[in-house]
Amino acid sequence: MAHAAFGGMTALVWLLLVPLTDAPDAGHRMPAVAAASPAVAEWSAGPAGPAGAGPSPFPAGAGRAVAVQVGDAATGDDGSSAADGSSATDLILPVAVAAVVAGFAAYSLVRRKRRAVLRTTPAGTFEEHLPPLPDLHRRGRRLLVETDDCVRTGAEELRFAVARSGPAAARPFTDALADARREVEAAFRLRQRLDDAGTLPPDEERDLLEEILARCTMAQRRLDIAAPAFDQLRALERDAVPALQSAEARFRELTGRTATAAATLAGLRERYAPDVVLPVTGHAELAEDRLVFATAELNRARQFTDAGDPLTAAVHLRAAEGAVDQADVLVTGVERLTAEVARAVGAAQQGAPRAGTLADPFDALCREDRWLLPARSAVATTADYVTTHRAAVGVTARTRLAEAERCAGLAEAAAFRAGPTGADDGDGAEEPGAGEGRAGGDGAAGADEAAFPGDESTEVDTAGETEPSPDQTAEEDTADQAAPLGEEAAAVETADVESARRAHALAREARRLAEQDVRDYGEPYEGPVGDGMAGALLGGIILGDTGDGGRITPRGPACFGGTATRGRRTTSPA
Repeated sequence: MAHAAFGGMTALVWLLLVPLTDAPDAGHRMPAVAAASPAVAEWSAGPAGPAGAGPSPFPAGAGRAVAVQVGDAATGDDGSSAADGSSATDLILPVAVAAVVAGFAAYSLVRRKRRAVLRTTPAGTFEEHLPPLPDLHRRGRRLLVETDDCVRTGAEELRFAVARSGPAAARPFTDALADARREVEAAFRLRQRLDDAGTLPPDEERDLLEEILARCTMAQRRLDIAAPAFDQLRALERDAVPALQSAEARFRELTGRTATAAATLAGLRERYAPDVVLPVTGHAELAEDRLVFATAELNRARQFTDAGDPLTAAVHLRAAEGAVDQADVLVTGVERLTAEVARAVGAAQQGAPRAGTLADPFDALCREDRWLLPARSAVATTADYVTTHRAAVGVTARTRLAEAERCAGLAEAAAFRAGPTGADDGDGAEEPGAGEGRAGGDGAAGADEAAFPGDESTEVDTAGETEPSPDQTAEEDTADQAAPLGEEAAAVETADVESARRAHALAREARRLAEQDVRDYGEPYEGPVGDGMAGALLGGIILGDTGDGGRITPRGPACFGGTATRGRRTTSPA
């Protein structure tokens, strides 16, 4: 603005001074009014001034000559003024410059006022335009849920890739998944911090929300970048036959394990209190539902493969793989709980021998302030529930679960540091990760171990094949655990009690919130009942588009990758 004003003043001075200057061919130019004035003529040719003033700078008679000359020029023979014409010509350039400067000044003023309205406070200080906090909360919750789903889906498909290609070939994708998991776990810790704090200063709250968004975006980008190479490794669109054979073999194995899990649940219900069995109640039925869906998708995949349509075959094969993996998670949850109950019974009897059978061994350990085993079991079963119902579970339940897993990890680490007893306990800590589908957390070896989560529980299945009575099975499990139970009890005593207690409480809260989310989710699928599609949508195996009225239309299977790539196979498997 100052530059514009200075430029305008300069042009104005130039405009006023031009008439006062002399033309190059007329000597010193005198304004017509001054030349016509007798006083000016007298001053030019008058007598010498006072003594000491010196002679006039003009020669004698020059005043009259100038006056006559000016007068003649002013009147002329044709009655026009030559001086006026000369002055008009000289004014063209100054007037043009003044107009340009005035236009620039006006534009600068308008622009400055607009910036003051949009980007500055009344005092004139700079203020960045920031999104409101409610919008950041909404975006953060949505990104956390989407990123957590991406990580869980990636772990599911990674197990199939490891089973076919081996840990070494899958190592880059194992590392990518591990990086994404670390980012989302950090984001959940920040979300938990926001929930625990209640009210924070706006600047601090904004910083936490922006970091959540940044970490989720980074995790999704990491998976999106790895997705094309992962497809090259799997090569489903080129040759789906090896992957199809692997999925069919795993499907046949799970069919037998599911029947055994149903019998095991019946025995647990007869022997223990309802609270013990409640976390896995319905797992056998859900596993059967997933296997029904897998049966239809495997058949479609085989048909399209035989028909020479590998692209469509890959869509149905990927859907079948997701269903098979979730059936494995559900069955493994039953098998794991059976082993954990047996260990809890032994630990409780080791601490304070009791007559008869413990109705709730986990509760007995909690009353004795021995929280490690109950916390481990609660975290694992809640993780299984979220994994197999993730299309409905919201951010709060996931946040509590992530914090419960972190606290359980601290308790496990404390038990591990206790010595050899803790080492045994630390190995058991891998069980929740297997059921949850966290392949690749510690590298390719971890992914290989997690490729088939149920392998560690085959002893329970083998026992079930001889069809012993439920009581006999439970007694045999307790006897098998009796040898190391002293070490187990010692590990429980040396664990981080506070962390284990908090993990147990948070896992139970997460399970309650997740179940509420599932009830609110309802049955938005309007398709045929009994084909397993509703369960596949609920489990996040199939991605869907939500239409009017909240109804969901199947879109395609979820694949390894972030939100930009996980739905790349979009042909509906229905």
